[in-house]
Amino acid sequence: KLKVFDLLALEDKILKVTTEKAKADNKYFQVMKAKETQEAECKTMSRNMARQTALIERFSQSQAQMNGQLVSADKQAVAQKQMIQQLMDRLEDATREIHARDIRLGAERARVVELEKQRNQADAAAIEARATAGKAKEEVKKAQDEAKQASLVSTSTKGTSSTRELEFQKENAKVMAILRCSTCVKNFRSHTLLKCMHTFCKDCIDARVTTRQRKCPACNIPFAAQDVQQIYFQ
Repeated sequence: KLKVFDLLALEDKILKVTTEKAKADNKYFQVMKAKETQEAECKTMSRNMARQTALIERFSQSQAQMNGQLVSADKQAVAQKQMIQQLMDRLEDATREIHARDIRLGAERARVVELEKQRNQADAAAIEARATAGKAKEEVKKAQDEAKQASLVSTSTKGTSSTRELEFQKENAKVMAILRCSTCVKNFRSHTLLKCMHTFCKDCIDARVTTRQRKCPACNIPFAAQDVQQIYFQ
């Protein structure tokens, strides 16, 4: 049951990463839509600016024929220039906004890639954990079968074959050496480090996490608390 709960926890973690990716994708499309809207506004502003410029040129060409309206025409031209300046300022602001949106869009894309990478790592860790648990289960079963067989042989020949009893004791010692933690040589192996798949007892791993000596005793590869996975022999 504990193994099933651990697998469910891994699947929940994978679902969480997938959900975050979907949110990032949705935000990405929102940013793209806003960018397209901003570009359309820029085009509209450019057309308006062109029309206003053409209007100013017509006023300049007809200035000689409109001496009576020179003052009002000049005022109107100044107003048009101010409007053009305002449009140019808005265009500049819009350009800066588009650039900022491009930067945010790049960051969102990088986040999507990172989330995808985390999901792939979680999938790989789950597969490795299942494989390690299965292999350890097979090794323990084989050791138990060999121990039982050796026990039967020892029982049937008790009192008559001290050599076989000695061999059984040696074999049993080898099996126990495999099952016991290589660090303390006292407790049985119960947890694995997902970074390197080496196995140790819970007390030895907890001691390294607590004292911040978070490197594998066997290969010296660094690990984090979330890289510790319990293994099951059943």
